[in-house]
Amino acid sequence: MNILVVAAHPDDELLGVGGTVASHILKGDRVKVAVMCEGISARYSLEGLYEVRREGSDDPGVFDVANISVAALRTRRGYAEGRATTSGIMPRQYVPERLDQVKKETHRAARILGVTDLVFGDLPDQRLETLTLSDVAKKVERLVSDFEPELVYTHFGGDINRDHRVLAEAVLVAVRPYAAPTVKEVLMFETPSSTEWGSPSLTASFQPTVFVDISECLAAKIEAFRCYSAEVRQYPHPRSPEALADRAHYWGSLVNRRAAEAFVVVRSTR
Repeated sequence: MNILVVAAHPDDELLGVGGTVASHILKGDRVKVAVMCEGISARYSLEGLYEVRREGSDDPGVFDVANISVAALRTRRGYAEGRATTSGIMPRQYVPERLDQVKKETHRAARILGVTDLVFGDLPDQRLETLTLSDVAKKVERLVSDFEPELVYTHFGGDINRDHRVLAEAVLVAVRPYAAPTVKEVLMFETPSSTEWGSPSLTASFQPTVFVDISECLAAKIEAFRCYSAEVRQYPHPRSPEALADRAHYWGSLVNRRAAEAFVVVRSTR
């Protein structure tokens, strides 16, 4: 069976569905994981902001991270050489080296799960809402057309993270029954520290009806998550290894399993 996982950011492919991915691979299924966003472009703190000037230029060269792409950043000489003053808005950790590190971490995590087919969409992190839905959907449509999955996993549409919501909608556009006839099932996964922090007054609540036993794969999921140096938090944060294990044990307890991951069904054709 061909399985496609469409996740917004590096580590999202682990948080809600990592154990399930490992389980599919153990069963001999073909799994493609698509991480659609860059992963770091908008994840910065105020104390890490600074301005980059190009040497020999009167132009202050202030880069607005809300309107600049990774490709554009790589071409700026002053940025690439790390010249900085103290009054601008470029996030300190947003450098090509950090972007490359995140991708290496994603590949390491994928190898632990057994994933050999990993692709990146390089869409703007935390800014999917600045793109048209059709632009995002086209990226997913190409994946679906090329890979012809029977089962697709993606984000829950009620997450507080707007990238997750935009991507969930784009996936639903891409896997419409007549547009993607190979797709028999579409499941939405939770993302700890996003799904549970929504509000029923604003978004739908996560009420899973499908549970996958990950008892044999939980250790691999936790080990893979530890690859993400900037994402692992201290307990009791939901994105701590201990909390991820607690969550898996909770879902498992609901269905008489040691550990499980939970999903909301969009559609299932039998």
